[in-house]
Amino acid sequence: MQRTSWHLLASCFLALATATGCAVVRPGEVGVKQRFGKLREDTYPQGLYGVNPFTTRMVRVPIRTQNFTSRYEDIPSKEGLNIAVELSVLYSFTPVHARKLLEEVGEEYEQVLLANVFRSAIANICAR
Repeated sequence: MQRTSWHLLASCFLALATATGCAVVRPGEVGVKQRFGKLREDTYPQGLYGVNPFTTRMVRVPIRTQNFTSRYEDIPSKEGLNIAVELSVLYSFTPVHARKLLEEVGEEYEQVLLANVFRSAIANICAR
């Protein structure tokens, strides 16, 4: 009886480790493996990949064209009036730059790069 419960426990642990040790990179994305916080050099195209769930995770970066839309209110104009601006930008990344993007900017690249840059650009344009 004791031996059967040990085998059952080992089987459950193995099944759990196998099920959580898979990473899916969907079409329109590339994956970069991150092990102990350090990014690997190579990028992975779409597909199913095995990862160690205890030490490694697959960070996915979309490479298809995306739409960044933002609404800025209370932008001061040259005349001293506050105006509202809605901005829409289409952007995409190349797969070879996915690792560099994650390494230098991080996973919140949309807020870091696009939102802040366009907010200051809109303020400069409206102030003219």
